[in-house]
Amino acid sequence: KVKGFIPSGGFAGGNVTGNNPGTYTYGTVTINNGGTAYTASSTSIVIQSGVVTRSSNPYYVMTGSGEIIEVLVDSAPTNAASTLTIRRACLGTTASATGLANTNVLCVLNVIICACSSVGTNTMIYGVPLPDEEKAKVASTSPR
Repeated sequence: KVKGFIPSGGFAGGNVTGNNPGTYTYGTVTINNGGTAYTASSTSIVIQSGVVTRSSNPYYVMTGSGEIIEVLVDSAPTNAASTLTIRRACLGTTASATGLANTNVLCVLNVIICACSSVGTNTMIYGVPLPDEEKAKVASTSPR
C-alpha cells in the first residue's frame, strides 16, 4: 500500500483509444472548522466533504501551503464528513496553520482522479512514491 506519491513533472497521460489526453488530479477533502484556522500544533482536523472515498489509514494529505500531513486515523473514510487524526510536518515540510482555515482544500496524495472525455485505455506517468517513514525528507526549503 502506498501512502501517496509526487508526480514527476506534473501529471501526464493519454487515452490510447483516440489519443485524447487525460486530466489527472489528486482527490480532495474540504476542512470544516467554523472559520478559525487550526494551529501549527493541531493534531486533528474535521473535514466536511470529500470528493473521493479515501483509502484506509495511514495516508498523506497536502495543504495549499505545501505542508504534507500524515493521516493516522480517518474516522469515516467512506463518508464525506470525518475527523482526521494527524501527524504534522511530514517528509521534510514545516507545520503551518496556513492552508488549514475553514473551507480550505487538502489534496489526498494517494488518490488520483482521471477525467477523460472518451472511453478507452488510459496511461498515467507518475513519479516518486512517498516513503512510509514520515521523518524522511523529500521536500526542500533551500533553492536549487
